[in-house]
Amino acid sequence: MNDVQLSLKRYAVVVALAVLSGLAGGLLGARLQQSSLPVTGNQARPPGPLYSAGVIEASDIRLVGKDGKIRARLICDEDDSPRFALIEPGEKNMILLTSKSEKCGMTVGHGGVDRVELLCHEDGAVRLGLYDVAGKNTVGLFATNASCGMGIVLEGRPNAILATEGGGTFFSIMDGKARPRIRLSYEDGNGGCIELIDSEKRKRGQIAISDDGRTVIQLGDRDGKLIWHAGE
Repeated sequence: MNDVQLSLKRYAVVVALAVLSGLAGGLLGARLQQSSLPVTGNQARPPGPLYSAGVIEASDIRLVGKDGKIRARLICDEDDSPRFALIEPGEKNMILLTSKSEKCGMTVGHGGVDRVELLCHEDGAVRLGLYDVAGKNTVGLFATNASCGMGIVLEGRPNAILATEGGGTFFSIMDGKARPRIRLSYEDGNGGCIELIDSEKRKRGQIAISDDGRTVIQLGDRDGKLIWHAGE
């Protein structure tokens, strides 16, 4: 149970960081569209694209509209990572594809704010984030080799997490400081449990039903000490 709770806590931090930072490449890419990037790669090659046998080699390819503004751009970043962006005429909405050694993904922006983010990390973990118009509230889906679930973030703070790991399923509701206050869980072999937790992270109440039918109810005081118990 502790390992699972720690895993959920780590994911809550990841969700919060994702909202605060977004996909950095997405926001930076929107501003790179009008910038001049240094050409990287083999400096022995002559400047400009190379044409041979139907092949075009270049580190920065731009599709320009009639107004002279960039509508699409395919570049190779300074770390040799490819990036492809599609930009609408107003330059506020865009689709960005990136691929780096540690992660690859796609970002859809609207009104200058990232609204959809899909990432696949090098360890195989996949995350999908859906953001509101301010980029603060998020619904995130995640899947790793050991767990999967969904998180809800309000104003940059984890608000609720639903996850499965091992043989258990867990649901946590958090307060304004991202502290778990109500936790529901079920684990194969152990049964179901409802826990009430105070602002100091002390367990104040618990109702548990084991798989063999036993029921236990416990209440704790402000110091976390057991003051009432009922059940088998």
